[in-house]
Amino acid sequence: MPLTTIARVLAAAGLALAALIGTTAVPATAAAQDITWYTLVGLGSTKCVDIRTEDADYGARAQLWQCYGSANQRFALRRVGTTPQGRPFFQIINKEAPYLCLQVRDNSTANGAQVDQYGCSADTHQYWYWGSPHNGVHLPLVNLNSGKCLDVNAGAVHNGARIQQWTCNATAAQMWRTAQ
Repeated sequence: MPLTTIARVLAAAGLALAALIGTTAVPATAAAQDITWYTLVGLGSTKCVDIRTEDADYGARAQLWQCYGSANQRFALRRVGTTPQGRPFFQIINKEAPYLCLQVRDNSTANGAQVDQYGCSADTHQYWYWGSPHNGVHLPLVNLNSGKCLDVNAGAVHNGARIQQWTCNATAAQMWRTAQ
């Protein structure tokens, strides 16, 4: 094959690849704009899961706070997979820092382990699923790694109450709903 023919074939292949890359990037951008952001509202307090703005991004603690809809109280639920029981599990991504996900600190399985945010990864301590319904609206959020529920420490209802994991017990401190 003459050199000019090879050059034309390679040029055509390069253009086809560039066109393919160009057309697949547009839907990805559009999909990012279609993210739905929610607040996670507690049954026991009617307050929201909130990321402490006083903390650094990485390791910032989750707490309970009066709902006011700011970015540090808004989360997207990014589906990651399905449990063996058929329940979808997901990462909970913070709008204030969309590269950070809610997680159980230090991959802990202990009661009382702090829930905070850290760089999103494929670690199961960042994966959550909805547990069995309480009243049709409020559900427990269960950590895939520990099997324990997102919980407000001691059932507190005040601003700044610590968010942790605890053995699932169907109390109001562990029941959540999403709101837009």
